Amino acid sequence: MKPPALDNRTISSYYHDNLQELSPGLVQPGMVFYSSGLSSSGRTADGLPRNGDMMMVRNIKYFLGSFIVFFWFSFGAVLSPAQWIQTKGPYGGGNIFSVCVNGSSVLAGAINGLYRSSDNGATWHLLNRSMTYISGFAVLDSEIFATDGQASTDDGLTWHPVYLAGDVRSLAVMDTIIFAGGGNGVQRSTDRGASWYPAGLDSEFVWSLTAAGPDLYAGTDSGGVFLSTNAGLTWLQKDSGLADKKVLSLAVNHSAVFAGTAGGGVFRTTNNGSDWQEVNDGLVTIQKNVYSLAADDSIALAGTQYGFFISTDNGGTWNGVSGAAGHGFVYSVVIRGPEVFAGGATGIDYSPDHGRTWTAVGVNADVPVMAACKSRVFAGTGENGLFWSDDGENWQPADNGSPYNTVHALTVRDSTIFAAAGSYAYRSTDVGMSWQRADSGLGLGFNFVQTFSVGDPYLFAGTYFYGVFRSSDDGSTWQPTPMTNPITAMIAQGKNVFVSSYDTLYRSTDDGSSWQALLQGAPTSVQILGVCGSSVFASNYYGFYQSTDTGVSWVPVDSLPAGGGVTGIFTSNANVFVTTLMQGVFLSTDSGTSWKNIGLTSEFTASLTMTDSEIFVGTGDNGVWRRSLAEVITSVRLTENARMPARCALYQNYPNPFNPTTTIRYDLPGKSRVSLKIYDVLGRVVATLKEGVQGAGSVQVEWNGSGFASGIYFCRLDAVALDDPRSPFVDVKRLVLMK
Repeated sequence: MKPPALDNRTISSYYHDNLQELSPGLVQPGMVFYSSGLSSSGRTADGLPRNGDMMMVRNIKYFLGSFIVFFWFSFGAVLSPAQWIQTKGPYGGGNIFSVCVNGSSVLAGAINGLYRSSDNGATWHLLNRSMTYISGFAVLDSEIFATDGQASTDDGLTWHPVYLAGDVRSLAVMDTIIFAGGGNGVQRSTDRGASWYPAGLDSEFVWSLTAAGPDLYAGTDSGGVFLSTNAGLTWLQKDSGLADKKVLSLAVNHSAVFAGTAGGGVFRTTNNGSDWQEVNDGLVTIQKNVYSLAADDSIALAGTQYGFFISTDNGGTWNGVSGAAGHGFVYSVVIRGPEVFAGGATGIDYSPDHGRTWTAVGVNADVPVMAACKSRVFAGTGENGLFWSDDGENWQPADNGSPYNTVHALTVRDSTIFAAAGSYAYRSTDVGMSWQRADSGLGLGFNFVQTFSVGDPYLFAGTYFYGVFRSSDDGSTWQPTPMTNPITAMIAQGKNVFVSSYDTLYRSTDDGSSWQALLQGAPTSVQILGVCGSSVFASNYYGFYQSTDTGVSWVPVDSLPAGGGVTGIFTSNANVFVTTLMQGVFLSTDSGTSWKNIGLTSEFTASLTMTDSEIFVGTGDNGVWRRSLAEVITSVRLTENARMPARCALYQNYPNPFNPTTTIRYDLPGKSRVSLKIYDVLGRVVATLKEGVQGAGSVQVEWNGSGFASGIYFCRLDAVALDDPRSPFVDVKRLVLMK
């Protein structure tokens, strides 16, 4: 089965925490604003589905949990979410303000929620969207405490209040006592957070706390470091030699205490704070805002606003760490044996060997834009640039000149990929392996590409400041069109181009050479546009609309979420996909006449693309999810002119779990000797489904498990191309028979 070409799609979502009408064309504080136009009809040069473009403008989207219940509605019959599989990334997640280790688990307090990993950051699970801006954790036995006044006894799955007072920035544990530092000085609890009492320094703002045996150290906003040796009953100011009195971070090992300051760098004491020495060898002036510290007897670690530094001589000298939190703010550093976790503005980095080697590990990124080119899937993130995946499961950063920060727009024209990030536009002609600038004539640096869209023969760019541009040479040069208003959404199909600017929809029927306002009956303040055949779709804060006469007249679509719940429109022949805020992904297979919900109702779905066999959905805070295309679009079949498979592939069976029959699909790029067998958990062959020579194509085989016991089975495909027997293909899928 082959999906139809992704012809047009746009994505846009905007939310205001007061749920008030937005001023047209204005991105307001407290509002998330996504918009995107997508490519026009046709396929890529190799026959793969063409993917359109998307745009994202972000201001503040992380208040979603405050009113998410408002959108928690049910529309239509929801298919089982069990068939959606979360992929391993891409990583990002924005600012990580705090990291906590609890046994084998790692918790990360991110700007868009609380995440947990049990495999050193290889995969992450979003636990709680409402727990944002957590500045610190503490662990007492196995109970986790967070600075937002909550505690968890089940490794972060559920949380209960512990009623901390005021603005709390730091936590520390001494024996069975919990200490909290912040705008109310120091508080303490002796009953696991059930009650809290003042513990001194009430005239100070306490940024940091650390405990070492009976000694409790507090770093303050203007008084330097204070020491208590009696669990906070009394305090002594310890600031001799401390040139900078604003202490943001503290760390301790067996021989020293370290203080990170707001401009003076790192100071060290070896006599319990009686005097401090500046230890900044290796830190230049701009690197002396030290937001985080950690130390053991082997290394000391310092996180600054310009990256991450490590010392192997107890702070005597510091060396910058490249590749691990190597740029941007580093807010949290923790050590667990030889392992180190560093969280900051670009996610989390992990070292298994005391900082000698590093890997970027997460957390799950927000993915506002996606596209597919040939068999490769691309995901544009809101923080960490562009990623790609060949297997739909694991993600790699697209280096070699690719966008490195927020990716606003992404589209594919034939086999060329276009991306926009920051004030620049990029192009790749080798499936994302290398990238070149492609913004000559766009005036970027003073402009901002919101969206790309593919017409015929032009490629269009909608910008925020100077309107619509078009290119006839695949982005090498761009020329302005008469539409010079700020663009919030755009979609092209052939010679027709639709744009939204301020509160008005416009249409061009001549490749953007002239424009007409669509006034009578047209929706206003449109943030999303999509085209499917003769139908045009539009969504704004008030609802979802459809026109079947290329924009002349419009009718509301009541079966889809209204009130800003729609976040994107993606069309593919007669199939229209709509992503939403926490209400699932909707699908129409008849150009918008009827709709069904295909799942992901617990995710903020934001972007969508397809390959030959799978649908990929990017979310606003939880990475990319995938699902077999055969599960949701069953009426599409390969046509006579369809492209033969480019490579061998064995796909996940559907349904799975199953009872008693399931369908197994595989691809052969050429004539091959094939063996397709079913094994039980002991490795015994229980069924041979295919054996022998087969021609190129996509093959579907049904297995009937009615004569077998419930349990786990494995399907193995062995394929050897007759023209290349030196490169055999082997893959195995897990099947679950459930009676």
